[in-house]
Amino acid sequence: MAHFPAAPVLLTIVVLGFFSLLLGTGAAQGAIGPTPEEDQAIRATAQCDGLVMVSTVDPRWARIDCDDGYVVGTLVLSRSTSFGSDWERRAAALSHPFSCTPYAIGPLLAADLGDVCRPAPRHARWPRLGGMGYKPAEVPQGAHGLYRLRWLSWTASSAHGRGVLDYGDLYSSFRVAVRVRLYRPRRCPTTGVTIFTRRRVTAVRARERRLIAFETKYTVIGSCAENADDFLERHRLQLITDSGY
Repeated sequence: MAHFPAAPVLLTIVVLGFFSLLLGTGAAQGAIGPTPEEDQAIRATAQCDGLVMVSTVDPRWARIDCDDGYVVGTLVLSRSTSFGSDWERRAAALSHPFSCTPYAIGPLLAADLGDVCRPAPRHARWPRLGGMGYKPAEVPQGAHGLYRLRWLSWTASSAHGRGVLDYGDLYSSFRVAVRVRLYRPRRCPTTGVTIFTRRRVTAVRARERRLIAFETKYTVIGSCAENADDFLERHRLQLITDSGY
């Protein structure tokens, strides 16, 4: 006499089979080669030769790895419909990945295209000489000083830290215990990075406040146009607009 699995076992088999079918299609495979028509249209739009791949997550997006002696890098293109031929150059990953934010490229699509773009960081950054900082332990103070900091809090609206300012020039040299506050965040539209645009520094001991009078007022510490990542991003977008690369 035949024995059949109980109902819960049958349900488990069906569910596992369904998810196996999903994992075996589309998004899990990554980008695929284009049709001959897509390949021709993408190469003509990109104005370069190289390997072409079309996304399986969203067939309106594709990439071409240009390597024809004139353009070396990856161009990302899109079209208005999944089967359209109206491809348009959208961004270029020439020396490093571009920002996903301006193009609304989600993590699945970004991974499918080979991680040519980077998502915006989750935390606000302190823009400073040399890059963007998240809870930096050391930050230069002009040419003559150095902040050594320990952060007590770092939220979307402000950051608070304590530490010391070591300062020395031709006329004076001192070390002062300080409190640092970063505030007034702004989200940069080009890169999606949120930066703090104001900084206030105060001496912990009242008698030492005169030593850092040059730092006690609020200081404008950055703007979207000034930070290096955003400048590179805007420059790349302008290059795409002007020349297509």
